[in-house]
Amino acid sequence: MMPKIEKSKKNREFISRKRRWTAAVAYTGVGLIYTYLKRGRDPFLLLHLNQAFGVVVLWVAMAALGQWDAFALWTGYAGLVLDILALTGAITALRGWQEPIPILGKIQILKPQED
Repeated sequence: MMPKIEKSKKNREFISRKRRWTAAVAYTGVGLIYTYLKRGRDPFLLLHLNQAFGVVVLWVAMAALGQWDAFALWTGYAGLVLDILALTGAITALRGWQEPIPILGKIQILKPQED
């Protein structure tokens, strides 16, 4: 019998429903703009916005590379991985967690706004 593994309580504070949905919508691509405009100084939104930005940039790159027959199959697989990462990020945001997604979680493209 395997021991029960508990999730860490780190980065698990109360996040309002509105903030969770705003963060999750960023992973849709078009919702990235909406979340960007709503981010303010919120570190929760900024974390998910950075991750979603990385996913969307890679989606665009895979779409461009997929136009060539030599890359079509590989970009299809990479697109599937990106879809899974986006779904993971959206679920993490909806749960109110501030944990990074695999591979792209440490990306920090956007910095917090200053006054």
